[in-house]
Order: sequence, then structure tokens, then C-alpha cells
Amino acid sequence: MRPAAEFVRDLRRDHRFAAHHDIVDNLASVFKAMESEGYEIDDAATCLQAIEWIIAQDLTVDQKLHHISRLLALGKVVNLNLKEFIRPQ
Repeated sequence: MRPAAEFVRDLRRDHRFAAHHDIVDNLASVFKAMESEGYEIDDAATCLQAIEWIIAQDLTVDQKLHHISRLLALGKVVNLNLKEFIRPQ
């Protein structure tokens, strides 16, 4: 199972997201689209790799969602130092 799929599974198991299954389903759809189409679009593939790196870190679900949100807000992740990106401010 890919890291993004595992993360979505964990979100579905988290009681805080039980009432927000539509949001989790949308996130799963985004990850799936990035995975299937991402290899045709360099930015999408790079972004998915960055998201998967964040997901693989020893962070809470909340922290992972926070950093994924920050990452997506950048719009472009080329040459991004992810270790520095998630470093506490």
C-alpha cells in the first residue's frame, strides 16, 4: 500500500474525521489523481513525492495535514528542502 493510501486509511480510522468522510474521500481522490496523472505532469509527481515524504515522517496526523496544506499552498515544490520545510519554527 502506498504511503498516501495508508494515510487516508489512518484518517478514516480517526474518530475526529468520522463526520467528515466526504473530505477524506476527496483527499483520497486527489492522491489517486496525482498518482495516476502525476507521472505525466512533472509538478504533480514531485508534489506527490513530497507529500509521501511528509506522510512518512514521525508526525501526528494533525502535523502531517498542516504540512501538506502548507506544501499545496506553495503551488510548486521543485528544489524544496523538505527537512527544512517541516522544521519547527
